[in-house]
Amino acid sequence: MVFGTIGIMVAEGLSFADAAYFCIVTIATVGYGDISPATPLGKTLEILLIMTGAGTFLSVVANATDLFLFSLGRRLNPFDPQASAIIH
Repeated sequence: MVFGTIGIMVAEGLSFADAAYFCIVTIATVGYGDISPATPLGKTLEILLIMTGAGTFLSVVANATDLFLFSLGRRLNPFDPQASAIIH
């Protein structure tokens, strides 16, 4: 995130706020399209940001989901008939 923001600031001449916004929108796979890279260096950085950022973002979401489901499973014993009705 930090390297992407600084890289986009340098490559595209954007302010810190615009570059950070651009990186967050890209990493979160939202892609509003209001800011887009115009230079070859900016486009290259964008590709790297998409490949690393989207994977990291999705990994965090997957881990959070796993943690939530694990905690739900600990609270609901699958061998308990009442809990089984809730799970299924």
